[in-house]
Amino acid sequence: MGYRPTMADINNPFQTDEVVGIAPAAHRHDIVDSLRTNGFEIEVLDGPHDAEQIDIAGEGLTSKIVRFFQQGEELDALRKFKAHLEQGDSVVRVLSVGDNAEAAGKIFVDHGGETIWHYGNWTYRQLHD
Repeated sequence: MGYRPTMADINNPFQTDEVVGIAPAAHRHDIVDSLRTNGFEIEVLDGPHDAEQIDIAGEGLTSKIVRFFQQGEELDALRKFKAHLEQGDSVVRVLSVGDNAEAAGKIFVDHGGETIWHYGNWTYRQLHD
């Protein structure tokens, strides 16, 4: 049996089981420090150079087909992530959150984060917005 992509693999550039949110420049330090202090493994995307990692059009045939039919909040979130990076803000990825997605999302909210999403195996949902 070959590789079967998960929903997150097809629909967005992020991995499964992670929380992703915008860290406005003024709040980046607080968000990053609090996530690390609470034991979360993170990756920070910064500025226009990292915006290239978010492929709105979709890479590969399957992704292009899904993007063609995809509308609504999920695609809007990807556009917001990319736009904020292009404006100099950061996008913080909280990796392998397991059962702690809500806690990670709350840290974003408590420290000024925006557009916070949890990407699971077959679902993705907005947190705290």
